[in-house]
This record gives sequence, structure tokens and C-alpha cells, in this order.
Amino acid sequence: GVVIGAVWTIAIAVAFLLLFLGFDAYTTAKVRLVDQATTYTHLIAEHDRFGFQLADMAMRDMMEDLTWDDYNGPLTPSKRRETIFNMLILHRDRVPGIASFTIVGADGIRRLGIVNKDGTDLSDRGYYKAAKEGQELYISNFEDGLASGKSGIHVSRRFNGPDGSFGGLIVMNLAAQEVFFSFYKSITLGPNAATSLRDASRVLMRFPIVDRKSVPGGGAVTTDPWAARIAAGEDRGTVVAVDPADDIEKITAFERLRGSNIYATSPLPLSNAMSGPKMAALASAIAALAMLFGAYGVVIAIEKAYTLAKAQDDVVEASE
Repeated sequence: GVVIGAVWTIAIAVAFLLLFLGFDAYTTAKVRLVDQATTYTHLIAEHDRFGFQLADMAMRDMMEDLTWDDYNGPLTPSKRRETIFNMLILHRDRVPGIASFTIVGADGIRRLGIVNKDGTDLSDRGYYKAAKEGQELYISNFEDGLASGKSGIHVSRRFNGPDGSFGGLIVMNLAAQEVFFSFYKSITLGPNAATSLRDASRVLMRFPIVDRKSVPGGGAVTTDPWAARIAAGEDRGTVVAVDPADDIEKITAFERLRGSNIYATSPLPLSNAMSGPKMAALASAIAALAMLFGAYGVVIAIEKAYTLAKAQDDVVEASE
């Protein structure tokens, strides 16, 4: 009985140790993946926040030198046009990746810009409609090469007249490749990983662009599992769910860009990162089960040996 108790004690202890090691390896790998997604998201949020902040600063500085007539007057003096154009160039060069920088009047007509033709009607653009409705700062979805020929995100700021009336706007296009994608590539997200900029209802931009459907078009987002948490106003968090963009289960971290309602997200696939730890956990479980079966076999052998020895003793005793 003592020997059998010792065998079961050792077997159970070793089995629990194997299960613990396997579970710990899996849990540690998952925590590491969550930390990786959170770190990526924080880096992206800080980088993009700084990019938008620089763009807004350049627009504010430019607007300080503009008057109502610059937005809505004829701009006939060539010297004034040259002065404003040079200011646009100066402020554009402060922020690498600005593909276009444009002044738009209250009527939606392009007054002056550093790319494309003046006099273009821009009243159908989202940034114009948002400014006219009273939105001070507007950040658009990813847009394909409008005006500047470079795909990117348009950032605009409303100009108000002395009485607060709508007087026009100033808008710039932040080229996606120069401002955003080059940084995303540098942090090496890995296969099937992605990142995106979004708010509660729109995906502004997604990288990498898998197909044309994955390029945001401004519609309401209803399928993202993390949309509800973003809509609830959480500053940051993680979600384990299937990414509707490619139907792969991922750990997605999200973080709000400080001072805005825009979020950065980093969905990292579970299958690649967790395949090794899953195999280790499964191997540990199998080894623990084998240990218990082995202990059971040893116990059965001990019991049979004990029974045989006792039978022999009985025969000897009976013979005597």
C-alpha cells in the first residue's frame, strides 16, 4: 500500500507539473502576443497623432496670414497671389508627405493651391460639406489620388468670418505612402497582420490593402467585433475575434489618438503565433495522460506481484 501510494503521488505530481508547464507556455505566448499588439498600436497611434498634429499646426499657421478676401475675393493682384502661393509652399515643406495644400472659398471653388488647377469646384467633397456644416477640423477616409494624384487622407480646417459665418477652408492631402505606410512597414507587422485608422463609424484607412473592398469608402462599420467598444468611448483595449477583413481569428488592440476620436488598431493573427505553444500544451497534456496510464500499469503490476507472492506464501504455509 505504501509503495502504491508513493507511485500515485509521484505520477500525479509529475502530471500536474507537465500540465502546468504546457498551460504556462500557452498563456505566456498569448500574453506576449497581446503585449506585441498593444505596443504596435501605441506606436502607430503616437506616430499618426503627431502627423495629424503637425498638419493641423501648419494649417493654423497658414490661416493666420489669410484674410476673408484671400478666401472669397478675386485675388487679382499677382503679387498677393505669389505671396500666398509661397506661404503655401513654405508651410507644406514643414511636414514631409503633404501631397497638396489648397485654399477653398465659401462657395466651394478652389482659390489657390500648390497642385492642380485653380477654379475647380470642390463643393462635392466631404471636407467641404463638413466645414460648411460647422465642423472645425475634418479628417477624411483614404481617398484614391484626388487632385494631387497621390492616394491619402485629406485634413481640412474651417475658416470663419468675423461674425462666425462660414468663409471657406484650407485643406491638405497627407500622402498615404509617405506619411503612413512607410512607418507601418518599418515596424514589420508580420504575415496576415494589419493596422487601421478608424473612428466609431468609419474605417479611415487600412494597411495593407488586401483588395479594393478593404479600402474604406466612408460607410458605417457594423461588422467589426471591436466597434462597440470604440463606440463606447474606451481609450484602449484588446479583443480576440475573427477579423471580417479576411476571416482570420486575431488579437486586436485599439488605442485612441490623443485629442481626437480616431483610433489605431493592430489585429495580429493567433494561428501563426500560437501554433508552437498549442503544440507544447498538447504535448504536455499527452505526456501527463501517459504518466497517469503508466502509473496505473505499475500499480496493477505491483498488485499482481503482491497477489502472486501472497499465493506462494499460502502454498508454502499449507505445504508445511
